[in-house]
Amino acid sequence: MAGCIKPSFLWSIITFCIGFFLVPQVSLAQECQYCKVYKESCEQSLLFFAEYKPEFEKRTEQYEIASKFAYAIVAPEVANYSFLQDLAETSAVELFYVNFESGYADFSVGHFQMKLSFIEQLEKELQSNSTLKKYRSLFSYSASDIKTTRKERLERMHSTEWQIDYLFLFCEIMEQKFSSVAFESQEEQLKFYATAYNTGFYKTEKSIRFQMEQRLFPGVYFEQRFAYCNVSLLFYRNL
Repeated sequence: MAGCIKPSFLWSIITFCIGFFLVPQVSLAQECQYCKVYKESCEQSLLFFAEYKPEFEKRTEQYEIASKFAYAIVAPEVANYSFLQDLAETSAVELFYVNFESGYADFSVGHFQMKLSFIEQLEKELQSNSTLKKYRSLFSYSASDIKTTRKERLERMHSTEWQIDYLFLFCEIMEQKFSSVAFESQEEQLKFYATAYNTGFYKTEKSIRFQMEQRLFPGVYFEQRFAYCNVSLLFYRNL
């Protein structure tokens, strides 16, 4: 993101880094080093939220989900996006998806790195869960044929506003799907949601909790890796 960083942004970044060493409940000290290792990425993620915060606030009124809670789920992906943008999929791969399906061309798109199969799963859950009926019209497609729908879905994924919509839908689905889970705190809930976002919301509670402890972010090819949910928590505490 080009341009100078405003003083308020610099202060956010400073407090973000200081917060790593002041918060008492982040279990593994390695996660506290994330912003030192990926300083520019952290700055990028903070700037992104500052820019799109009004869009998040709009959805907060509609879904009754706090904007910073929702953003913290994807904040690590936004931070990591700078490493991935050079590996962006070509138009040929996108064309392959439109003509076939996500099973043949399932790639991540946009700042939130949403996979097309993930979006399809959200939409399927939306249609099958009667408690989510009030949101169906918001995500309906203009055409009924599969190829046109895939093309429109792909266009949505290139829109940050649409990705925010799907993020809040994900949060709503998580609330419905795991309504019986008694979280000890909102921070534990955030870590659970963030892990489900990163590894798959269709998994069982036991499987998601197991994944919460895995240090796989930002990827297997990086020397220093962290638990995705702990990075989400660090962003949450400093937004």
